[in-house]
Amino acid sequence: MKGHLVILSACAFLVGCSADYKASTKEFKDTVDASSKSVGVYFLELNSFERQVYLEGILADKDLSLALTDDRGKKTALGGEVFSTESVKARMDSIRLIGKYAELLVNLADSDAPTKFASAADALGKNLSGLNESFSKLSGTADSTAGKYITPVAALVGTIGKLVIDGQRNQAIEEGVRTGAPAVRTILALLKDDCVDAIEPLRKTGLKQILSDKVLSYNESRGTLSYDQRQARLDQIKALAERYDAFSQADPSGLIDAIAEAHEALIKHVLDPRDDAKRLDVAGKAVILRARSEAESEAIKAIVDAEKKGL
Repeated sequence: MKGHLVILSACAFLVGCSADYKASTKEFKDTVDASSKSVGVYFLELNSFERQVYLEGILADKDLSLALTDDRGKKTALGGEVFSTESVKARMDSIRLIGKYAELLVNLADSDAPTKFASAADALGKNLSGLNESFSKLSGTADSTAGKYITPVAALVGTIGKLVIDGQRNQAIEEGVRTGAPAVRTILALLKDDCVDAIEPLRKTGLKQILSDKVLSYNESRGTLSYDQRQARLDQIKALAERYDAFSQADPSGLIDAIAEAHEALIKHVLDPRDDAKRLDVAGKAVILRARSEAESEAIKAIVDAEKKGL
């Protein structure tokens, strides 16, 4: 049903697409920025959630003891973080960098007098212009995948710099696509890998593990519990089940896929800006991306609400 609504929304939007094209390309950047916040929430919650899974495992097995490090000297969830605050911010900024790249590229393609900046640093701002340095610093920490971002982020920052200062419009567009598009694809692929490899398995299987442990514990001890104690246990299990459902509905990698599809539509347009079909495709992908971003925002709200009820 949701898929049909997205398609209907896109069709309705396309009727007035020619007049509203500029708005749709701006919406792409705005939605990408909003999407970076959604992805950031997933990464930020990962640390506390992994710690919760660890503590629940300790609770379920009385033979296990708490520890800051394991037998190999590696930090446990109690003593470390999967992604530090700095790591999360760098990944959020990498998504915003893609939005800035798309904005400048479209601006250059659709105007004989694109917006000029004194320098690339002015166009990007302090955080984005030094983003590759942020990943370089993180590569020497526990952030095992940070180093993979350095090359594509540096390439995209460099491409944006050329788009800002290059006066040859057509040449700048072709060069921007040649050097920037592969970097965007690599960044999005890395973000998706982080989601698939780190976030989704822990959230889905981790929550399921906690839920199974609590159900087993309740069944084993219910004969010795009072009515009030059983009610408290069941309320906690209900809240946990609701949280599991909320996590199962969330799809951060799907949001990244939507950004990738919208980016590809933009690339085709800027290489052939007079093609109306490509303009329509950009507008349609912008609407679909917005719908996906809004759905992820709702999923985050459901996760937070479920968490407040129980755990």
